[in-house]
Amino acid sequence: MSKGGGLRFLFAGGLNTAVTYLMYLGLLQVTSYQISYAIAFVSGIAIIFILSWLVPLIALLIKIESRGPVFFVQKRNGK
Repeated sequence: MSKGGGLRFLFAGGLNTAVTYLMYLGLLQVTSYQISYAIAFVSGIAIIFILSWLVPLIALLIKIESRGPVFFVQKRNGK
């Protein structure tokens, strides 16, 4: 997996987890846990599908607008 792909995976996965968990907790107040889990699961799949297209689109827009790289990469001197 490339560096950009890994960052996209971490961003989308983390955001998806946070949103679906908060949705699940909110739904627990009004429905049973089975229904809450099912709704959160299905919407999590939808969110990750949307984010998988949104992040590369934002990267493309950044690349079009600026001359530098989309992601900051720093050279490090080490052993």
